[in-house]
Amino acid sequence: MAELCDTIEAIMETITPEPTTDARSDRPAAAERSSVYRSLWRKLDAALSAAEDAADLTASLDAMLRILLKDFRQELGFVAGRLYERVEDEHYVLRRWLGDNPPDKLGYAVPITYAAVQQLLERGIIIMKESDPGF
Repeated sequence: MAELCDTIEAIMETITPEPTTDARSDRPAAAERSSVYRSLWRKLDAALSAAEDAADLTASLDAMLRILLKDFRQELGFVAGRLYERVEDEHYVLRRWLGDNPPDKLGYAVPITYAAVQQLLERGIIIMKESDPGF
């Protein structure tokens, strides 16, 4: 019986994983990233909450878009934003544009059948890059 215990202990010793410094060194970096993300989301939430108090929906959305582009451009990677108004059930009309590469004019219409509009209707919000399919 003593031999069996010696054998089990020997096996356990050989399969005990060695603690690695790599796993430990990742923890501070991950914790730091997590802290940075939490801080960003707290600032973002506070900034956008202030914009929600605007008199109407269009003013609120305009204020939020300005905040995102002015204060969080680097962190979120936003370069421009658009606000469209739905006109009947046929199309959306561009009412506001903020950021880089402005359009030729405000007021152009986008048909409701446009792929990006369909995604917007399904999801409620859309964030796209020019390289995304359906842009």
